[in-house]
Amino acid sequence: MRGWEWDYLWRRCQSDELTTLGQHQGYVTTLAFSPDGSLLASASSGGELKLWDVSKRAGLSTAFGKGRLEAVAFSPDGQLVAAGGHRSPVRLWRAPTLEELHLQPSSTEDIMALQFGDDGRTLSAFGGDESVVWNLADGTIVSNVPLTLTGPTPFRPMVKC
Repeated sequence: MRGWEWDYLWRRCQSDELTTLGQHQGYVTTLAFSPDGSLLASASSGGELKLWDVSKRAGLSTAFGKGRLEAVAFSPDGQLVAAGGHRSPVRLWRAPTLEELHLQPSSTEDIMALQFGDDGRTLSAFGGDESVVWNLADGTIVSNVPLTLTGPTPFRPMVKC
């Protein structure tokens, strides 16, 4: 090959990757940044939840759920992180240590989405058969609404690299 062709091919094969944070048991299923952008939570098909310091590009702590984690969310103040997924009930941890906090269990074990209330006092989970809302002050369920879907199933984005 002539010089310019080699240089061209070499540049085309280079990645735009800035860094690799680490590895998970299984593949990464979901990510969430803390509201201030300083922490990144990643969850995996192996039930592993990791918190990363974004500026240092280093792992801070690891916790394990049950089953494949599909959803993760930070509270508005960034002090709490919740995760749940397929055959994995919602669990709540204190960030950045991942000290587990108590939540009253719900029957939903197929969590597709999690969302903290704007004031950080409640946590909502949407699963295959119900929507549950917890009061975070005492960990009790304040709302449990059975879901019956008619028509097409909701859109669920998938990202493939």
